[in-house]
Amino acid sequence: MKKIILLAALVFTTTLAAQAQETVLTKEQRTAQKKFKSAQKAYDKAEKKLFDARRKMIELGLEATKSVNLEKPVLVTPADSAAYYFGVAQSNGLDQYVMKNLHVDSLYLNTFADALEKRINSDTKDPEVVARQAGVHVAGQIELMTESASREYFSNEGATQLDKRLICAGILAGFYGTSDVNPMGAHQIYSRLKANQQAADKERLYGRNRTEGETYLAANKLKKGVITLPSGLQYKVITEGKGAIPTETQTVKVHYEGRLIDGTVFDSSYKRGEPTKFRCNQVIKGWTEALTKMPVGSKWEIYIPQELAYGANGAGSNIPPYSVLVFTVELIDIEK
Repeated sequence: MKKIILLAALVFTTTLAAQAQETVLTKEQRTAQKKFKSAQKAYDKAEKKLFDARRKMIELGLEATKSVNLEKPVLVTPADSAAYYFGVAQSNGLDQYVMKNLHVDSLYLNTFADALEKRINSDTKDPEVVARQAGVHVAGQIELMTESASREYFSNEGATQLDKRLICAGILAGFYGTSDVNPMGAHQIYSRLKANQQAADKERLYGRNRTEGETYLAANKLKKGVITLPSGLQYKVITEGKGAIPTETQTVKVHYEGRLIDGTVFDSSYKRGEPTKFRCNQVIKGWTEALTKMPVGSKWEIYIPQELAYGANGAGSNIPPYSVLVFTVELIDIEK
């Protein structure tokens, strides 16, 4: 009987403890809910302030002429309401887009809104209206085209711009047939000018690499054990192999590490933990020339002039244009 009473007391105590724990958790949840509601109110308040500030900014822009009717239109049918509120939904962020992306000054938002309303309310069947609207549309396209062409022509990421007025003049000359060349000839002229500009930019930005590379190779060829070939390729034998020498069309297995002349490692099969296989004529010229002189089992250090490497193009972000490359190459085998 005592055991039953003790067991009942234990169950009762356990139940109270569980209920107490549940009560504590409920209080924590209530506290969290209060904090969440408080944060939500603060967010809603901040969002309302932002909305009011945007409307004030728009009203300031519209204040000069009041040319845009901000009164709510009469909504007769559900479709009318759907159209109106769809429009309101689409307006979210429009002011920021117009000012930031289309570069409209906030004080001229009224002009933007006026033009927008007139465009929508105009008779689009009127040939003159259609023509003027098309001209405005193409003008906008020319401005976008100017930004794109400038990024393509210059190498300074938009710091320098082509003259959009001259681009427009060229388009109109071609349009009226008064240009001294046809569009195909103009494209060839532009391509040549662009290539010259890009070469000049590349020389300005990376010409130092070529000068430093030439200095490095001139000093390196005087070092003991370094052999310079007629092409300018230099190499030093670390281990002389006794195997066969591959031809250009054969596939070889090699271990290698590639470095810039400042010692920066840009690629390494050693770090990857396994040799690499490729055909001798599927790599840069300096590699092809070196491999077709190496007996299997050899380990060389080769010094590749930029003309026999990636030249003015470079390779990705790791190998800048005009870079002399230094490789440690171990010729393991020729694939059968």
